[in-house]
Amino acid sequence: MKATLRTAQRASICIKSAKQAKEKLALRYKDAANAICKFFVAYRPLRRAQIMNHGFTRFAAFFRSVNVRWACERPMRDIYQRLKETQLRAHENIGARTQEAITVLQTVKSTSQVSAACKLLMGTTEVSLECCTMLTNANVSHILFTTIRSCNRTSAHQELLTYALKVLLNVCRRGKLAAVVALVPLSADILVDLMQMFRDKLPIFGLSCELLCRLCSSNKDIKVLCNTPDCRKRLDGIAHIIERKHKLDARVASIGFATPSKDLQTQDTFVGTPKGKGSFLAEGNAYAGIKHLMFILSSVKST
Repeated sequence: MKATLRTAQRASICIKSAKQAKEKLALRYKDAANAICKFFVAYRPLRRAQIMNHGFTRFAAFFRSVNVRWACERPMRDIYQRLKETQLRAHENIGARTQEAITVLQTVKSTSQVSAACKLLMGTTEVSLECCTMLTNANVSHILFTTIRSCNRTSAHQELLTYALKVLLNVCRRGKLAAVVALVPLSADILVDLMQMFRDKLPIFGLSCELLCRLCSSNKDIKVLCNTPDCRKRLDGIAHIIERKHKLDARVASIGFATPSKDLQTQDTFVGTPKGKGSFLAEGNAYAGIKHLMFILSSVKST
């Protein structure tokens, strides 16, 4: 009997202590909630004042900017008008100079004058799509290919070749205009002759290779012509010579007797299309260019 009473007393004590602890916890929760409410009540006016201050600051900045624009409206309008007139004059000047260069190519046969005209067209076609359209409408592509075919390995003719190939490349890089250039008769044969004749001259070889790649990509007849047995045999021979020279340069550079050539400074497994505005194929190495051309022809042959 006494043991039972003691157990009941202990149980009642435990219940009372648990109830007291629960009441204390509830009081602590209540105190915490009151503290949060007091903080929020004190913070709301400060936040409103901060928002209003930010709004007044933005309004004052907008008002000052409007005043500045009103004060500078007339001078800025004059500057914009002068810039617009200058741009129109420059555009008209480029068009007039392009037309003069086209007239020179159509009438003059002197190497120096033709080279100067091609140099001028190289600059205008690089910056203006309308100049490229003027060249295609005037059938300048046929004249340039005829001029290219008559050139030899002298320094003056190499300079003329570089300018003429860059003009054709600038036109072909304008998308749909490449198909117009591809309509020139014997254009593929002329470019293959250039690649075979100037395989040791990287600038001319690179320009010819990229131009032939763009013509093959824009015209199926050019692809079929390049895949004929005679033309393909010549291209395979050029690719074999370029690849052998590339491997020899790599072997010499690995031994340490010479610095790596430009062919070894870029990735030799390049097969895809160059990306980016400044990543044209003509600016790479000869090995990458011929690899890309053979990739295009092999894909066409397989299809």
